[in-house]
Amino acid sequence: MLKINNNFDELYDLQGMDSSGSSIDITGNTISSTFTNTNITLSPNGSGDVEVDSGLVVGGNTVFTLQNNYDSSSSALSLDNTIHSLAAGEEDYTLAAGTEGQIMHFIVAGGNSTAGAIANTTITITQVRNPDDGDVLATYAWKPFITVTSVGDSAEPRRTLATCVFGDGAWNLDMYAN
Repeated sequence: MLKINNNFDELYDLQGMDSSGSSIDITGNTISSTFTNTNITLSPNGSGDVEVDSGLVVGGNTVFTLQNNYDSSSSALSLDNTIHSLAAGEEDYTLAAGTEGQIMHFIVAGGNSTAGAIANTTITITQVRNPDDGDVLATYAWKPFITVTSVGDSAEPRRTLATCVFGDGAWNLDMYAN
């Protein structure tokens, strides 16, 4: 019987499982692999989805959480949320320096709905890379929802989504104009 048990243990080891038939350990609210350097895959059966009911944290950073900034009194944008709804025409938004790999998305929602107001929505961002020369600027007043012409920012809004990524010590904007 010992030889048979040893054979089953050997088979379980080859399959990436412990003697209970699982390579997953669930302790409290933590799911972990019982083997080193193995992946954990969440795979629903059939056409099911994997759903997350609140903020998703990847590598210590919260991703894909929405913050409504258009009806609050605070103009400092949270670094803990990745999607910010901004008020059209608001010029007092600020975004502090982030952490490496952090991504921020901005959408315009609420506030004054005129085209000129959307174009005037401004975020003053700390620690921004100038794409012309690679220098890092202490601050930059970014109008994320307008297009860029050869002489600077256009007066017409042409965007509903803007993104910036913090990498190599500075925010890198998807639309930058001096």
